[in-house]
Amino acid sequence: MPYLEQSRHYKGLLLALLSGLCSSSLTTCTRLARSIPAAQLTTIRKALQTLFIVPLVLFSKQSFFTEKEDWLLVAVRVIVGNAGSMCASYAEQNMPYVSDASAIIFSSPAFVTLFAYVLLSEPCGPVETITTLMAIAGMLLISKPAFLFGNEAETPPILALLASFAGCLSRTITYLCLRKLKHVHYTTLGFTSTFCGTLFLDF
Repeated sequence: MPYLEQSRHYKGLLLALLSGLCSSSLTTCTRLARSIPAAQLTTIRKALQTLFIVPLVLFSKQSFFTEKEDWLLVAVRVIVGNAGSMCASYAEQNMPYVSDASAIIFSSPAFVTLFAYVLLSEPCGPVETITTLMAIAGMLLISKPAFLFGNEAETPPILALLASFAGCLSRTITYLCLRKLKHVHYTTLGFTSTFCGTLFLDF
């Protein structure tokens, strides 16, 4: 593996780990802010993210908005991504255990592999297939259906459970959109998503 490619590989792994840490912290904060409605909480989060990313766009000397040919994918990412963020916030606030909500929502990478294989013709080997099946089995166990656990099982609230699944699905679609938009600088994508998301959630 050439040095530059290897460096990018390790940089990507480091950023992925950092992203996971930030996501876990965000989940904890969302759980602690249960008195704030999910839509309002998501709007505040997007507005703060917009303010945070503006200096990054200026520093990297990138455009604030994408080219016209990318608007359709960006619109899908904004609408689906922000609706999913609101669903995820609701699930994290209302599921009996925040870990259950997170386990369902963050199962999205397994489904990304499956959808990427079908829609983007990316490889999907036996390991990826087994991982996807395990993710589906895990989501089924977390939902505690009566036909497996009986009627006495502590079944999560149906609305919170559906919100968790919606959050998972929205993340899957968002990741696929990001893959198709890999030619666009990440700061431009970040600003477009958070800025338009703030406006979208305000209405």
